[in-house]
Amino acid sequence: MNLPTSQTFSVLSRTAILALVNALEESFDATDWAKLGIELDMPQLAYPESRLQKSLRFQDDDYGYQVAQFVTYLESSNPSTLRSLAFRPEIKSWLIANTHSASAEFGLLQQHVAAPPPAPSASEVVIRALRDADHLIQTNGPISAVDRVHTALHGYLKDLCAKENLAVPENPTIGVLLKTIRNDHPALKSLGHHHAHVDGVLGSLAGAVSALNTLRNNASVAHPNQVLLGDPEAMLMVNLVRTLFNYLEARL
Repeated sequence: MNLPTSQTFSVLSRTAILALVNALEESFDATDWAKLGIELDMPQLAYPESRLQKSLRFQDDDYGYQVAQFVTYLESSNPSTLRSLAFRPEIKSWLIANTHSASAEFGLLQQHVAAPPPAPSASEVVIRALRDADHLIQTNGPISAVDRVHTALHGYLKDLCAKENLAVPENPTIGVLLKTIRNDHPALKSLGHHHAHVDGVLGSLAGAVSALNTLRNNASVAHPNQVLLGDPEAMLMVNLVRTLFNYLEARL
């Protein structure tokens, strides 16, 4: 009898051994035993007149005893082979369905680590920023929202340029990004019959955005040593970002 070389394993509990006996008794038929006999070079498992095969065929009371004898033999002679039985599909299914502790001991229960949620898109970041702005306006006043929406819009415009491979300088300002998008983005190349007028509106928005950049750097809570914006002007800045974002989302 040529079994694989025995290796050192932690000793299985009696609960695990008994569970494996029950799984074999419930799941294996004559063919399964015969195939296992061939794999393990144990022809007696396939021999129709062996006590195990006869007990199985005639449903004798000692069938479970014969299975237990086989498992006990493998436990002492080759624990690696014994453990490998638990990974056979029919045995694994039975163990998982009927005994959690034994399944865990055999290593059948895989730990599924939840994948981290995907990073929000640039659009989602702006939407969140605008929601945050609404909350900040209610709790701390409009001036507290200017920096939040400015930062989100800046990242959004950078993302739009990157997606279309538009050339921008290193560390571009929000005004430079919008100008690049206005001049070079394919979706803004033709604005239909009213192109000139719409382009004029976009040009005005570009100027307003550049002013937003200056105000953010010199009159927002991001730089508290400066003279702050008044509430109406802060609301103007927040609403400018909201208007521009909604237009670009719809057009691009």
